Amino acid sequence: MTAFAIKLVAVCTMLVDHTARLLGEVQPITPQTYNLLHGIGRIAFPLYAFLAVLGWKNTHNAKRYFLRMTTAAFIAQIPFTAFMQSLKLNVIVTLSFSLLMLAAYDKIKKDRRDKKAWAAVGGVLLVTLLIPMDFGLWGVALVFLLYICKSPVQILCTIGIWAFCKYALFSGAGWQNPAALQWVLYCVAAGALAASYSGKQGYRCKWLFYAVYPVHLAILALLRFWLVQ
Repeated sequence: MTAFAIKLVAVCTMLVDHTARLLGEVQPITPQTYNLLHGIGRIAFPLYAFLAVLGWKNTHNAKRYFLRMTTAAFIAQIPFTAFMQSLKLNVIVTLSFSLLMLAAYDKIKKDRRDKKAWAAVGGVLLVTLLIPMDFGLWGVALVFLLYICKSPVQILCTIGIWAFCKYALFSGAGWQNPAALQWVLYCVAAGALAASYSGKQGYRCKWLFYAVYPVHLAILALLRFWLVQ
């Protein structure tokens, strides 16, 4: 699959997930239906994490790439808060901190005694652990692990193990949550898609995918306000 195709799958599964959240609030849907839609939505983040890694590896200007990411995170925060009815930070903030982690790691590879880089690693871990944000420390961990993967098999196994740990092993409900295994399997499917990356970019549209996130959240927030009233 090209990077563009993977982006399309990530966007579509994210839309399914967020639409399920809206439907769950405005009209009764069965737990089975909600878990199905929410499970499909679990495909999105591993793909976005993989795409963030691709972007970091292939960018010609790391600072500009980080700036695009943080700008999108800032713009998306208001519609994210309005739709989610939560003060936690949006997932692009998590991806932005992930890029800081990768930048620090790159510096440490060059000089293991780089105190500023080690301080940056500690700062990212502390912030993502203490400040509520979408996927938080789990998200940063996945991006970093995907960054050090050397083969498609490693990518698939990394995402599968990450999902098992997050949704089953260390989840509050654990295996008592009937959807846990289902979510893990959807993440494994995401891992298979990421592992099938062909090395080709495909159609280029940088800002379109950055724009989709805040725009769709704003639309869903307006729909939520209109339908819940």
